[in-house]
Amino acid sequence: MFKMRNLKWREDKKNAGKKEEPMLFLSPDTPFIPHGLGRLLYAGIFGAYVLEGYFKNGYATGFCRWIWADGVKYEGSLRRFQCHGEGHMIMGPAYRDHVIEGVFKNGRLVDGKVIKENQ
Repeated sequence: MFKMRNLKWREDKKNAGKKEEPMLFLSPDTPFIPHGLGRLLYAGIFGAYVLEGYFKNGYATGFCRWIWADGVKYEGSLRRFQCHGEGHMIMGPAYRDHVIEGVFKNGRLVDGKVIKENQ
């Protein structure tokens, strides 16, 4: 069984509030770098998610489906684990089920709109 391990993360007060470093996938004996179509289940310090899609040299890149523990769902293009390109996001119950559609760049919506907004 393969497990994910973050080699650079140190648990100390100095790292509080910072982003996690990129992950390495490790088998018991050798590093495992996902490449091709696959599914990733992540549970870590910033919550949990399931990501189905394409991996290139260890990074989620290309078309994917991404579901977070808080109910947010994204279907669209990724580049190195960030929403990048055309996509469709359903924000989930915690965010009143807003639906966003458009073009994302480096994880942010740059051209698009909220196509459903519950009051």
